[in-house]
Amino acid sequence: MSTITRRVFALTALLAMSLMLTGCGESPFVGTWAMDKEATRPIIKTAMETQMASEAGEQGAAALDMMKGMIDGMLDKMLNEMDATLAVNADGTFKATGKFGDKTELTGTWTEKDGTVMFDAEGEEDDAIGTLDGDSLRFAPATLEEGMPENFALIFAKSE
Repeated sequence: MSTITRRVFALTALLAMSLMLTGCGESPFVGTWAMDKEATRPIIKTAMETQMASEAGEQGAAALDMMKGMIDGMLDKMLNEMDATLAVNADGTFKATGKFGDKTELTGTWTEKDGTVMFDAEGEEDDAIGTLDGDSLRFAPATLEEGMPENFALIFAKSE
């Protein structure tokens, strides 16, 4: 499993946790969110292309072009397996369900400050940050791994 794939799964899980930390019924983060695959797709594609460019290194442009040709198929497969939902509860807890690496469920707490939510998933090292962008929730790692694009995030749409 590639670094990008593991990061996507971990971020999805962390998003679910972070949303539950809000703890306030007034928060716009409270509710059930479903991953918006079409909005997430170009972000993940850019991340995969960035990683492949760094891996192509000395093999040059020809190898990179060949690797880029594989991205769409890999991305389709990955997104088809990522039916993630995130329930952010008013009591400051969250639960994410879906495929997160070797896990199918993540739980934890979330806190909100100045329109940003910090998700803390139980048993996970990395926290995630959630922000609203219109009707969408951007779920991003609190700390980006080396080589990850600065705008890397998973996008969720409110379903309830």
